Amino acid sequence: MSKCTTCDKKFGWLFGASRAKSLDITAARKKGIEVSDDICRECLDVLNKKEQAIREKRARDIVEIEDMIEHEILAETPVDVIFSKTQEASNHLELTDEHIKKIICGSVGRVAMNDMDNGVFSEERERQILSLFQQYKIQSNDISKTIMRVLAQGKVLRDLLNCNKSQSFSSDGLPFNFQKTEMLIWAWANMQIATPKTTSKVVGKSLGFSIRIMKGIYIRPGAFEGQRVSETSIVPIGYGVVAITSKNLYYTVKNQTKRIKHEKIVSIEPYSDAICVSTDNMRDNTFYFYSDEPEFFANILQNAKNWE
Repeated sequence: MSKCTTCDKKFGWLFGASRAKSLDITAARKKGIEVSDDICRECLDVLNKKEQAIREKRARDIVEIEDMIEHEILAETPVDVIFSKTQEASNHLELTDEHIKKIICGSVGRVAMNDMDNGVFSEERERQILSLFQQYKIQSNDISKTIMRVLAQGKVLRDLLNCNKSQSFSSDGLPFNFQKTEMLIWAWANMQIATPKTTSKVVGKSLGFSIRIMKGIYIRPGAFEGQRVSETSIVPIGYGVVAITSKNLYYTVKNQTKRIKHEKIVSIEPYSDAICVSTDNMRDNTFYFYSDEPEFFANILQNAKNWE
């Protein structure tokens, strides 16, 4: 009679051991567990739990490495020191070069996003990140679009604040006819645009109850006039291309192109998911531009005239 090769218990209900199912054995092997065909359910469960514990510890160790890299970047630690600390912390994990690159890119991405949220993505930080990429031989195709976008945003903002006119993007493909003297700063392909709409209605009006005094004569002692109340709501007007140049804010909506001169803008108010732009026009003077990066949008718009 066959028995479990791990605990030596014989299979059968009389001997207290049940053979593991072949599907469970196959699943364990896919996880990298070395297991024979002759193993009981109890031993296979123990091996699975051990493997799960090892996997969870490995995941925690990787998170600790990511946190360490983020901390060292924020502390402006020299790149060679970050490299040494990362190598020392990851030796026992036997990570591949590709995995380490992903860890570096993930940590860098979180630092860059945090800096952009705080509006302080400095040139020194950019040099540090690029040096770290070079240290790990990280190429452009290894870097996520998010990180590439943040790096580009950081450069544009610095150039604006320093009045360094350096257009980084081509206007090809945009549905706008820019003036010869204006420079494109940034554009968004599919942004929702909305505008406030005010409506009014009468509330509290009542005709009262009709009381018959005599044949053909009625009175309404409870009648009273209502009060007119105004309500303002934000109404979407569509999705369109939005662009900011050194002279104007452009947007398209319902196949129409609109242009707002910077000098016509009287206020720029960022919200958590949108930017409210108010102008001095008599009509259609307030617009909401919905964006995942409202602070960046507001910073660009507030400083766009630096490139005039």
